[in-house]
Amino acid sequence: TMAYKGAGKVTYLLASNVSAGILDVSGDATIGALGGSYACPNTVLRLSDGMAVKIGDPAKHVNMDMGMGTYTCTNIFTVGTNRFEAYLNRLAVGQANNYEATFVLAVLDLSRVSNGVLEVTNTLNIGVSANANYHSYVLLSDKFTTTIGTSPARATMAVGDGGAWGTNMFTAGGVFNAYLASLVVGRRAGNASPGLALLDLSGVTTGTLDVSGDMIVATGNLSRATAVVKLPAFTASAANLKIGCADQSGAKGDLYLNGTHFIVTGGVKLDGSSALTNGTIDIQVLGVPAGLDLTSGATLAVSQGVINITFQNVTEGVKNYWGLRWQGDHVAELTALTNASPPKLTWDDSAITHPSAPPVAIYAEGGYTYVGTVLPPRGTVTTPPAIVDVF
Repeated sequence: TMAYKGAGKVTYLLASNVSAGILDVSGDATIGALGGSYACPNTVLRLSDGMAVKIGDPAKHVNMDMGMGTYTCTNIFTVGTNRFEAYLNRLAVGQANNYEATFVLAVLDLSRVSNGVLEVTNTLNIGVSANANYHSYVLLSDKFTTTIGTSPARATMAVGDGGAWGTNMFTAGGVFNAYLASLVVGRRAGNASPGLALLDLSGVTTGTLDVSGDMIVATGNLSRATAVVKLPAFTASAANLKIGCADQSGAKGDLYLNGTHFIVTGGVKLDGSSALTNGTIDIQVLGVPAGLDLTSGATLAVSQGVINITFQNVTEGVKNYWGLRWQGDHVAELTALTNASPPKLTWDDSAITHPSAPPVAIYAEGGYTYVGTVLPPRGTVTTPPAIVDVF
């Protein structure tokens, strides 16, 4: 049995055989972090299934920092299957102090937690540095309720942002609600080694992603690095959506919408500023209308990038079954994208087997332009042609 309550800095804590215990941190949690030009210490916290963890309090949010030094170091914090709660102003995992790091590994592994709460009010940074070879991971189980910011008080979030980075991941399941002023996944200022910036919310069952400003997926000089965002079947939105980066040795940005209804009020730009860019939006439409939804006044610019839409069979009762909707008449603009060489807008409707569904096309109806198909109203009977007796 183990119990600890208070604040402090821990270099090594192994509680892998504890059958019942509590780790309650009322102040800031600092795991492998030193300021200035010092190397962050090698730090390991491994807690067994019997340990419950609480950092901060709903009435008093604190800061949690992991791997915030320079030079080579490894920082690992793993929690077993018990409860984990964190009420934070800032969560920073792998963040350099404006110095170049040789190699920093920072892992917050909560993938086995059976009952989790993560609240972040101000800043969530994963692998953010001026010029550092950071490899940073935050892994949440599907038993988490995650809240980042609120609609009146938005947070900022970045995964892989700086002069250089290695592999940086944030994965979450369960309930996820994020109200952000900005979201950056994969931004580099300079040439560097291969890397991956990943925001994977594909395991989320309920929630929203609401970005009042820019959502950026890959920008700058990635040089053999990839930025990827995977979203589930929920509602997401952003003022501006920017995807794509300098295409150096296969660098690219990918946004996967798996049944996601993604609303954009400002502009969607797949690269848009350079012929040497690469960005992809991959849309899966899962039986009900979903995909990219552009409001009145929104713009769409696609250079070397591409929007791919795959339609699964339509659910009975749906009228306009679409994977892209744009308020206003934009038939000419979308048709130009499909006729480009190579095409910048493609779709696959081979899985639609509904007998009344015509092939997917670009069409305008009711003040919107759709990439989709129109089904007749439910209960409509199509009269077969009359048979004429010629005898």
